[in-house]
Amino acid sequence: MTSIVDNLKDAFKYPLYDIKKIGILAILYFIPAGLSLISDYIILDIVKQSVISSSFFKMTILGDLSLKQQATLIPHINLIFLGIIAIISILLGILTYGYLYKIIESTMNGENNLPKINSYKKMIKKGVKITIIGIIYSLIISVLLIINIKIINISAHSNLGVLGLISSTIFAILSIFIIAIELISIINMIKKEGKLSNAFKFSEIFELISKLGKIRTFGAIIISSFASLIILISGIILLIIILILLTYCGINQQFIQLLIGSIIVALLISYCSISISRFYGLVYKDL
Repeated sequence: MTSIVDNLKDAFKYPLYDIKKIGILAILYFIPAGLSLISDYIILDIVKQSVISSSFFKMTILGDLSLKQQATLIPHINLIFLGIIAIISILLGILTYGYLYKIIESTMNGENNLPKINSYKKMIKKGVKITIIGIIYSLIISVLLIINIKIINISAHSNLGVLGLISSTIFAILSIFIIAIELISIINMIKKEGKLSNAFKFSEIFELISKLGKIRTFGAIIISSFASLIILISGIILLIIILILLTYCGINQQFIQLLIGSIIVALLISYCSISISRFYGLVYKDL
């Protein structure tokens, strides 16, 4: 069995064999961010102007308005525009999940080239399955988070700080465990011809964990997350340097800086998501 480190090296080289696909996936990540930027500058400016031009501005500022009050200031046509942006963002998110599904699937089938970005209906179907799995496991973590916050609040008011610390530690451990189960449930679904029901066959999921080994299973998650974090932090540092250079060159418009920042972030997320999908495909390929 190939070591985790070797799989990780392979995974982070993998996207560089087809830079064009990194760019295409980055575009899918960038479009929602780009549309959000446009909506911020179009709609929020309208809201601000509406507030400033009203007598209500004498008593308050935009930040003091409730969401309901702000919404009444947005023209109906722009609310429709916001709805369209939300729908486009959801569809593109599902499409990207579908492509990452294809990467894991092709890797587990022994392929070493990035799969083609085509058959969009199939990609959407695959993306929907991953989205459903993600929502279900996210709800579990959300419930645990709410419980943890309540315990922390109780401990803060009763001078039992240790209780809050214990609760937060348990929450962190359970979250890592649930994320591991979620990842392996996706792997199990892909291994079993993409049937969604296989993502919730816990006997098969725990069998996969047993075959790989508990240390290797959780080690893979921690190591890949840490490697991705390093890349993202490096990208953020690069972004800060670029923004400083732009400001030095006199290009200090916030919109342009945010646009460039969104492009760089989209490229980084594209690269990391392709790499991590490849990594998990390699880890579970021979099981």
